[in-house]
Amino acid sequence: GSKKTLGSSQPIHLKMPPKFSGIQKEVFGLYRTILREASKKDRLANPSSSATQSSSLLSLWSQSDSTASYARKEFRYQAHKVPRKDFRTIEHKIRHGYKQVKLLKMPGVKVVGGA
Repeated sequence: GSKKTLGSSQPIHLKMPPKFSGIQKEVFGLYRTILREASKKDRLANPSSSATQSSSLLSLWSQSDSTASYARKEFRYQAHKVPRKDFRTIEHKIRHGYKQVKLLKMPGVKVVGGA
């Protein structure tokens, strides 16, 4: 971190936020988009259980049969298969992920993944 002083001679240590590369930011954005769209699908499939949005999101992610839970598990599974330095494959997976998001956004798609 960097050191600064405010009026006194004692330094104040500021912790700098981590610097993420462009490709890391893309992966984070894709992950958020996938979870957002999967959660929308789950809420549309079961509108009665979404009384409070924040508690329903947590319950959707913990349900093993939800689209959001499947999407989270599949994203992590795919992420662990690729070495961190393999940028070509990572970029390919990002493009594939956005194609999956387009499919997920289609109104005719009801359930993603698993059974």
